[in-house]
Amino acid sequence: YWNDNFDGIIDEVRISTVERSDFDHRKVYTMWSWSHPAVVKLIVNEGPKIVSTTVTPTVIQQWGSSGLTYPITDNTVGYWSFDEGEGNKAYDHSYRGAYYSITGGSWVEAQSGTGIELDGTGNEYLGLSNYAYKGDYFTEFTAEFWIYLDSHDTSSSKRIFKSYSPEFTIEMSTDNGFYIYVPQRKISDNNCCYSQSYHAGSTSDITALEDSWHHIALTYDGIDDKIEIYIDSVLLDSHTWSYSDDMRLITDSCCESTSINFDGIVDDIRFSNKVLSTSEFMAGSSTASNISFSSSVTDSDGYIANYTWKSDIEGIIGYGSVISLNATKEFTPGYHNITLVVKDNDGYTVTSSATMIHIKAIPVVN
Repeated sequence: YWNDNFDGIIDEVRISTVERSDFDHRKVYTMWSWSHPAVVKLIVNEGPKIVSTTVTPTVIQQWGSSGLTYPITDNTVGYWSFDEGEGNKAYDHSYRGAYYSITGGSWVEAQSGTGIELDGTGNEYLGLSNYAYKGDYFTEFTAEFWIYLDSHDTSSSKRIFKSYSPEFTIEMSTDNGFYIYVPQRKISDNNCCYSQSYHAGSTSDITALEDSWHHIALTYDGIDDKIEIYIDSVLLDSHTWSYSDDMRLITDSCCESTSINFDGIVDDIRFSNKVLSTSEFMAGSSTASNISFSSSVTDSDGYIANYTWKSDIEGIIGYGSVISLNATKEFTPGYHNITLVVKDNDGYTVTSSATMIHIKAIPVVN
C-alpha cells in the first residue's frame, strides 16, 4: 500500500461513482474530413431581339374561288399537273415532253386535281427523265412546286427537287433549313463548275409547311448573280455572289433517278426560262385573299429555335419566320391582334408588339 510503483505499463484509468459489474467500456468513433470545390454554371443570355414584324395587308376582304388555273406562257419550259390520276408517269404539258417516272407512291386528291403521295422512306420517289434539258442555255430560271408536307424528317435530308438536267437541288435538311445547290457554267467558254451552295431559313420554316399546301419557288439569275427562294410568294432568302463572267445552269449532266422523295404530296410543278415575279407565280400561290407575315429577328449569342404567330381570336396561326395564310380559310371575320413569339436555343422568349388586322366578311345577298 505504501509502495506506489510497479514494473509495467499503465494505459487507461477510470474511476466511477457507482458499483460496476460490466467492465467493457469501448466506444467507436467515425471521423472524416473532406472537401469539394463548388462548380457553378452561369449562363448570361442576352435573349433574342425582334427587329421588325410585317403583316400585309392589314385590311382584307374574304372571298371564294371557283377554281385554279396554271397558264402555260411563252416562258414555260415544263409544266406537270399530275392530273393523270393513274399510271407510273406524269407528263409535261408544255412543248418539251419531259416526264416524271413514279416509283411507289399513290395517286391522291391534291391541291388541284390529283397528285402523288410519297411516304418519305426513300422507297417511294419521283424521277425526272434523264437529259430532259440537254442543249438548253438557261441564264435565268424559275422552278415552282406545290407540296403538302406530312412530316419533317430529322434523321436524313429530303428532296423537294434534285436533277442533273437542269442541275440544281432544293432539300429540306434535318436541322438547318433548306439546302440549295446550283452548279454553273461560264457563258463565254462553257467552263464548269462554278457552284453556289448554301442553307436558307431554319428548321421552323420547314416544320411550318407541315399539314397544309404550300407553294415553293426558286429563282436563278446567272447574269445578276442571284438565287432567291420563296414560300407562298413571300421571300425567305436571297443569296448573291460576284463573278466577272455571266453564268448559266448546267443542263447536260446525267443521271438522277430520285428527284423528289419527301414525306407528303407532290402536285403542280412548273419550270420557266426567266426570273418570274411573285405576281407571275402559279395561280393560288399569291392571291388577293392571302395575308403575308414576315419578321426580322436576331440573337447575338445563340440562334432562334422557334417562331410562333398568334391571333388574339384564333390562337396560334402558324410557325416560321415567314408565313402566308388565306384570309377566308384561316380567319374568322373581325379584328385580330397579331403577335409573334420567338424562342432562342436557351428557352428564352420575347413577344412582339401587336399588329391589328381587319378581316371583312363575304357579303351575303338576302
